[in-house]
Amino acid sequence: MIKNVVSVSFIAFVLLASSWPGVAGAMGSMDPADHAELLPQTGGIVFGEVERGTTHRGVSRSVMMKAGYIAPRVESQGQIIKNLRNNVKFGEGEIVYTNIGTHHNAKVGKKYTVFKVVRPVFHPVLKGPASDPNIIMAKPEIWQSGIDYSNVDFDRDVYWGSNYAERRKRKPMGNLVKVLGTLEILEADASRSKAKIIESFDYISNGDHLVPFKEPKLPPVNVDGPAKNTDSYIIAANKQNTMLGEWDVIFIDRGKRHNVAPGDRLEIYTVPEVAPPPRLYDSDAEHAFYKKHDHELLMPFVIGHGLVLDAKTETATVLILDTNQRIKMGDKVRSPR
Repeated sequence: MIKNVVSVSFIAFVLLASSWPGVAGAMGSMDPADHAELLPQTGGIVFGEVERGTTHRGVSRSVMMKAGYIAPRVESQGQIIKNLRNNVKFGEGEIVYTNIGTHHNAKVGKKYTVFKVVRPVFHPVLKGPASDPNIIMAKPEIWQSGIDYSNVDFDRDVYWGSNYAERRKRKPMGNLVKVLGTLEILEADASRSKAKIIESFDYISNGDHLVPFKEPKLPPVNVDGPAKNTDSYIIAANKQNTMLGEWDVIFIDRGKRHNVAPGDRLEIYTVPEVAPPPRLYDSDAEHAFYKKHDHELLMPFVIGHGLVLDAKTETATVLILDTNQRIKMGDKVRSPR
């Protein structure tokens, strides 16, 4: 009898505790969606409900800000030249100095986006010319005191390692730009300014670039409209992982020129291949044919869905909404069927 009373009491306690956020989080029994809802101050993805000010479930200002983009040419108005405490890496709250002054329209209260060029992007599938007059492939500027970079081959050692020569045979797509944060000018003279980092999404360093800040626009809900030919490839991601999943940001090789627009929903899919079964008594000619055509393409299989956050002329930034298996570079994307 006592054992049964204890068991019932324990079950009642567990059910009651599950409604307490702190206890539930400690017990690890909370659904990830509920856990996300307890952290609205992060400005990140809210799984359980649409965050105030968003037009899509799961898309917030922070997601838009730090998504990044691919640019054919990198435009920079200046750089951070020093931080007050001489840190190699720093973030929100740090006082910094820039080479942007009143001659560059800097003034007290003006905001700038802090970014860096991660690497040049070459198409993972399509081959193309080694250069494109419309694309200037930039080199990331690495500024770290105490390290001698004079003997570093940035093209080979920093970008691609042993795969450099092979990747350079692919079609150039532009430069992967990573947004690091925002700063606000505190004081300015003709050629220099003092500023404060007011938000950061990743580590910021001396040498990182600046452009005037623009408040991101949340993507609309594009439910109706004409069918679009958005057949494309995943060409890059905003993180180094080779395997991607939900809430990762990817980039595709279709943009405004192909009528891709923010708010478009996309399917991510793969096309399985199969080798033909071995045949008995093949002639030499038949054997050569099957060896040359040794893979058959099967029906496409949808492995996830994405949402277009932003579109440039030739590329677009896409947020992965859901997946049923890992996504990788070179996987295909299309409009929902």
